Amino acid sequence: MHYFVISLSNLLNCGIINERRGDTMNLNNTLSYVKEKGRKLDYYLILNQLSKQSYDEEIIDELLKYQNDDYGFGQGLEPDVQTPSSSVLASNIAIKILNDVASPRKEGIIKGLVNYFISQYIPETRSFNFVPNNVNDFPRAIWWNGDVNSNFGYFNPTPEVVGFLFMNRAYIENFEIESLVDFVSEKIICEISKINKPHSLYSVIKFYENLDSKRQNNLRNLIIDKTKELISTNRDEWKNYAPQPYKLITSKGHPLYFEYKDTINENMEFLLESISDNSVWMPEWNWGQFEELYFSNIQYKWMGFLTFERLKILDVFGYLDKQDDFEIE
Repeated sequence: MHYFVISLSNLLNCGIINERRGDTMNLNNTLSYVKEKGRKLDYYLILNQLSKQSYDEEIIDELLKYQNDDYGFGQGLEPDVQTPSSSVLASNIAIKILNDVASPRKEGIIKGLVNYFISQYIPETRSFNFVPNNVNDFPRAIWWNGDVNSNFGYFNPTPEVVGFLFMNRAYIENFEIESLVDFVSEKIICEISKINKPHSLYSVIKFYENLDSKRQNNLRNLIIDKTKELISTNRDEWKNYAPQPYKLITSKGHPLYFEYKDTINENMEFLLESISDNSVWMPEWNWGQFEELYFSNIQYKWMGFLTFERLKILDVFGYLDKQDDFEIE
């Protein structure tokens, strides 16, 4: 049997050794548990992350099961919203997944998403709603009850969507993408001081990452300052729904990496220590309603995706050794 291991050299350098598991961590259990309890999509995402072998086509096959005829994504791809209808919320998850794969089919999916997003544009407010009006007709987390779109400010999800459209503007016809990008940029400059929720900052960062260098220069220092303001460096807060450092400093190339290097290492240690007995990460939240469905089904859908995301960030910061010859049982 082949084992995936947490890089021992990094653990020794950072003092990160979990005595309960010994000096290496067997992730075969992770794959077995996700395969049994989670979604096939997340199973293949994790395989793709851990192995040097590509599972891109399997990922695309599974992802397309969540796409609708309008080219948007729904069908519970974002597990907290179970409406089958397409949503900006679920479509943004699809984009995150597409960013990790290379496939000849990827371009067609992106073109479809461009058309879907443009169909959801609200000219009067120059914005996008997160979810469709029928969200309350299906099981969901309690924070998606009621007229939820009015509960989100302009900065979530509009900047993220506009950034995606700008990056893929070659596929756009008859849409004001350049002026919309400038409008969002100016709004960030004028109102970033009002941002106090991490998800709004995540959306602004996604927007920034897809801009040209000239526009980035106008926003860089503002975003760095806001990141310093909102980032959680208190380990006790990480047990809850706090903006952990890895959510904001996503690579060693980030301009704040060296300033927060020790905190990032501590955050990686925290992630390793928070793995469940089944070698996966479970969500730190629950729905607050539809409890039977959540605890029997939904939490395991989140489990697979969270496990993929956290293995990915451990890999980014050098805590995983990929294998050439992993055998699937």
